[in-house]
Amino acid sequence: MPKFSEESIRILKGAEADLQLICNELIKIFDFKMLCSYRDKAGQDKAIADGTSKTPWPTSKHNVYPSQAVDIAPWFVDTPHIKWDEKHRRAFYYMMGMAVAIAARHNIQVRIGANWDMDNDPDDSDLPHIELVKKK
Repeated sequence: MPKFSEESIRILKGAEADLQLICNELIKIFDFKMLCSYRDKAGQDKAIADGTSKTPWPTSKHNVYPSQAVDIAPWFVDTPHIKWDEKHRRAFYYMMGMAVAIAARHNIQVRIGANWDMDNDPDDSDLPHIELVKKK
């Protein structure tokens, strides 16, 4: 059974309880790494500079504590452990599909970066991203 590294545990602690629940359930069935939860201003500015975010501080769901968003990536046994190429892209979709199903089972509404407009027509704009959606 997959399990989190110490680094992933530390990152996950910065996320809202509902996201922690989803990720703790997901790791039992799918191996992945926590990439990010909370980002302070310097972290958000760096994410923009690195091209991993387009959202300025403090408007990202990563910019509140505890974070209302996490970034996660499938973990592969062979190196490199995280693969961003086209061939391995489907693993992100499998992982996020499982995360969305876990969220639904717990009545937690989420949005994933591969489906920003929530129309179930996936795009690849932010494959690692999952965030909480406020209930109306």
